[in-house]
Amino acid sequence: MKNMKSNKPMTKLALASIMAALSANSMAAFNSGSTGANGALLITTSGTTTIDLPPDGVLNYTTVTINAGASVIFKRNAANTPVTLLASGDVTIAGSITISGSNVDTSQQGGKGGPGGFDGGRGGSFIDASQWKANGEPTFNAGSPGFGPGGGAGGGVVLPGPSGMTSSSTVPFLRHGTGGAYGGRLAAFPASSVKCAHPEVPGYGNVNLMPLMGGSGGGGGAGGNRAPGGGGGGGGGAILIASSGVINLTGGIYANGGNASTSFSGASEGGAGSGGAVRLVANIIRGNGAITATGGSHNGTGGSGNAAAAGDSPFGICQSPDTGWTYAGPGRIRLEAAIMERTAGTNPTFTYDLPSAIVVPGGTPGITIASIGGKPVPDNPTGYGDLSFDEPGNQSVVINTTGVPVGSIVTLSVAQAGLATATKIVGAPTTGTKASATTSIDVALTGGSNTIQAAITFTVGGQAAAALAPLAGNENVAQVRLESVLGAGQQLATLITVSGKEYKVPAASLAGI
Repeated sequence: MKNMKSNKPMTKLALASIMAALSANSMAAFNSGSTGANGALLITTSGTTTIDLPPDGVLNYTTVTINAGASVIFKRNAANTPVTLLASGDVTIAGSITISGSNVDTSQQGGKGGPGGFDGGRGGSFIDASQWKANGEPTFNAGSPGFGPGGGAGGGVVLPGPSGMTSSSTVPFLRHGTGGAYGGRLAAFPASSVKCAHPEVPGYGNVNLMPLMGGSGGGGGAGGNRAPGGGGGGGGGAILIASSGVINLTGGIYANGGNASTSFSGASEGGAGSGGAVRLVANIIRGNGAITATGGSHNGTGGSGNAAAAGDSPFGICQSPDTGWTYAGPGRIRLEAAIMERTAGTNPTFTYDLPSAIVVPGGTPGITIASIGGKPVPDNPTGYGDLSFDEPGNQSVVINTTGVPVGSIVTLSVAQAGLATATKIVGAPTTGTKASATTSIDVALTGGSNTIQAAITFTVGGQAAAALAPLAGNENVAQVRLESVLGAGQQLATLITVSGKEYKVPAASLAGI
């Protein structure tokens, strides 16, 4: 009996030791994958430090320390990838990391998205008083939609009568640009809520933030008879911070959407950019510092629509309530840790799980328009004034692809100013290799503005179709469509399932297919 009694505490001690060992092993199981190639990041001085992102957006540190009073921002790379910050040791943030989208003050140009986020739409052009009327009706220039999967709609005109007006007014009204969406849809505002109805803007992505995507830009406002429309705010950026040790946050991480412009007198304002994405992964997460990925707001209340000159028609500006569609939706926040010591919330509310795998970007498929008429296209074309030609006529458009099966067919879309429907032109198959292929297509450019985009669709099957299924509602993928990027957003891919459903994901998530 004495021996049995003496064994009981030893048994408890042994069990406790086993449990402690299991706990330690589970903590050590997560590895960020950092190579440590960038050494230690130590920022001790107050003020803003800008870090240039490498082409793939991946930073490999040993440890990261950002002292109180120090602020870190990132310069977007040419592909505008998200920030992937890996550390083999601890990450300590007493200062701040900011990847928010740009605000727009009084500019027609849309705000820039944060790294991995999408730009806001450009405001519609100003209409000169001499051209104010066409066929007896007022003329308006619509704003451009915001970039990204949840980009806000561009502002336009609502004519009097049964076209969305709730008042008995006989003058047209200008709609503001719509705010961008991300973590959830932005509900439609029916005509019974405001003077002009506006459509719903759908959300995108998933709570796991795999793949990692930034926020979308707000739509540009419509131009009127006095001034151009306001630009849309930029979408918040996207960041992954992964540590093989501890992430201790007592400062702040901000991935907010940019505010929309103040509307000009006689024009409408842009919509705000949606919040971006923050994902933290570590063995231990502690510290109650701020983490936000909120949507932007608008800065204005709408300009007047009085006549610009004698004989011109007056017009109104659609109402924009404080919770209206110029505001943008929130982004997404994800925290993953074996031990969660943090007790504070986030805005929006985070989702939580144990640490999961880190996928480092690489081998991203893409399509770009390299040149038109022998003139090189800028790295981040906007679709507005990127190139100019003295005379209309035929021009050769050179398209390059990477990571796309050779022999695939490129289709060009040419949108000409004043035409509601774009012209589609099918080109010859690409030549070269999967890693680097090219083709060219002759296009007849008219006088005025021409916006050209390229798209390519290729078939996937076997293991690739199954591997992409988690990104497409767990349904096998039959085809992938890539489109050239306008603005400085991520290269996106559209996954087309066997049943015909479509899902937009970052092209980086297709690496290696």
